[in-house]
Amino acid sequence: MKLTPRLRAIAAKIPTGSIPVDVGTDHCYIPIYLVKNRICPKAIATEINVGPYQRAIEMVEREGLLGKIDVRLGDGLKVIKPGEANVVVIAGMGGFSIIEILKKSPEVLAAIDLLVLQPMLAQDRVRKYLLNSGYMIKDEDLVEESSQIYEIILAVS
Repeated sequence: MKLTPRLRAIAAKIPTGSIPVDVGTDHCYIPIYLVKNRICPKAIATEINVGPYQRAIEMVEREGLLGKIDVRLGDGLKVIKPGEANVVVIAGMGGFSIIEILKKSPEVLAAIDLLVLQPMLAQDRVRKYLLNSGYMIKDEDLVEESSQIYEIILAVS
C-alpha cells in the first residue's frame, strides 16, 4: 500500500513493535501500512461514523489483516481499554476535536507512551493543551502534500 506524503510522515513516527490506535481512521491506511510492513505486530482503528467504519473493515479484509487490525465503531478513545495500545495517532482532524478526544479518555492516556497528532487547524491550541496537561512535545515535523504544509506533533507524558 502506498501512502500519501502526509500519511507516510505520520507512519514514520510510529515506533517499531508498538501497538497503535488510529483514531478517526477513515480508510485505515496507517494501521494497514504499519502491520503489512511489520512495523507493528497489530493495531486498533477507531471510527465514529458508520460509513468510514465499514470502509475500514472492508480495507482490512481486502488486505487479509482481520486478525491483526481491530476496527472499532465509537467515539475516539472511548472504545479503547487502558493498556490495549501504547501509541495514539490522531490525524486529519481539527485541533479542537483532537483536544476533546484526549480530554474524554484520561484513563486510556495514562497507559500511552506516545501521542502522534496531526491537527489540520488550531495547532497552537493543541500545543497549549498538551503543555497544560503535563505532556512534553518530543518532536515536531512539517510535511508538504499538494502544496499544503501539515504539522505533526509528537508528545510524551
